[in-house]
Amino acid sequence: MISITWSPKFGVYGIDFGLGRPKKIEIASINRKSISLLECRDGNEGIEVGLVLKKSEMDVFASLFRIN
Repeated sequence: MISITWSPKFGVYGIDFGLGRPKKIEIASINRKSISLLECRDGNEGIEVGLVLKKSEMDVFASLFRIN
């Protein structure tokens, strides 16, 4: 099952409920094999990616980005 609930125009880092704007937003989940995509906090047009995997799966995933 895939569930998507987001709009890149939401501007979550621009929201201020009286305590100032957030410094860091994270989507916390205990579900396995989850992924979250958020707008980049530095204001660029990039994204931040959150990924939940079992340790063995994360090790394989991380190995894809290692430079030897």
